[in-house]
Amino acid sequence: VGSAFLALHIVALGVIASQSFEGSWGGFFIYILDMPVSLIYLPLVGSQLEQWVVSALVGGAWWYALGMVVGRLASWASAALRGAATR
Repeated sequence: VGSAFLALHIVALGVIASQSFEGSWGGFFIYILDMPVSLIYLPLVGSQLEQWVVSALVGGAWWYALGMVVGRLASWASAALRGAATR
């Protein structure tokens, strides 16, 4: 699940990068995409290129970790439901 979330993050970044936005709207969409980790890294980056690179690395790691947690929770819930059904 973590790999799927990471892949979706990369696709979303690609879609945002392929669009032309007025001003810094593209950066705003990255900010929303990587919330809440963007609250940490966004004030620290200077240029828009740095924002894209940091978003790809830190945001990608965030979505991968989030996907791993979701996968573990789904596995745990599935095992709990199977255990409850056999009682």
